[in-house]
Amino acid sequence: MPSGDSSAAAVFCMVYWQLFGEPAVWLILPLVCCGRVYYQCHWFGDTLAGSIVGAFWGKLIVSYFGIFLVFFKAVASSEGAFISR
Repeated sequence: MPSGDSSAAAVFCMVYWQLFGEPAVWLILPLVCCGRVYYQCHWFGDTLAGSIVGAFWGKLIVSYFGIFLVFFKAVASSEGAFISR
């Protein structure tokens, strides 16, 4: 308790949403939570708590550690910022 997989998914969703403004990325989080409950690894409350914790840490990352977001953006975008053409 809480679910680490749900936390990781929430961090990813929060950072991706803040950088690219794509709200559809939040559809990943309920799928991860349902998968954890389906495979009987966690209860629903565990995944809900993990999602809240992950969203909190994702917001902190975006707010206070913006220097590292350049790397996230390079990896997550389709432009490939580190590839010279």
